[in-house]
Amino acid sequence: MTYGELIREKRRALGLSQAEAAELTGFAKNTFSAWENERDCPTAPAVISTVEKALKMKPGELFMAISYPGQAQVRHRPAQTMTVAAESA
Repeated sequence: MTYGELIREKRRALGLSQAEAAELTGFAKNTFSAWENERDCPTAPAVISTVEKALKMKPGELFMAISYPGQAQVRHRPAQTMTVAAESA
């Protein structure tokens, strides 16, 4: 999922219009439109954090979608542990 799709999906899930989401965050409606259509990208950490909070995202969720396009829904598996048998002398 791209960052634009993520922003749109989260906004719609909250039942917000672009204008309402913009008002919540203090950004212009055309800014939200540009983000959703990927004509522009929020890059400042404070802006990303504001959008995540307003759209009820997990911390870092939007940052990950921006930084790693197409992997916003990737779940990380816990590290596997390995045991090494002691060598007999």
